[in-house]
Amino acid sequence: KAGRAVGDALAAATVLLNPAEIIVAGRLSASQEFCQALQKTLDDRCFPESLAAARLSFTGSFSTQDAQGAALLPFLKQFDVEQGGDSLLD
Repeated sequence: KAGRAVGDALAAATVLLNPAEIIVAGRLSASQEFCQALQKTLDDRCFPESLAAARLSFTGSFSTQDAQGAALLPFLKQFDVEQGGDSLLD
């Protein structure tokens, strides 16, 4: 049930935003049943072209640093910021 619910939300976001990558992290993403339900929901609810352009990744681990890094990536790309030796997260 959780995989379908998250899949529904990600399907809407995928159709609207057409992301290049979708990363699902956390304890649930370590469950094969969850991942399969999420993938099936995306397959059922998204345009095939949208899914073909997006890479779906699952990682069972999650930390605050993971979230900060994930949030930082679009910022760096959008504003063409070069990340030097110092972390932009500090």
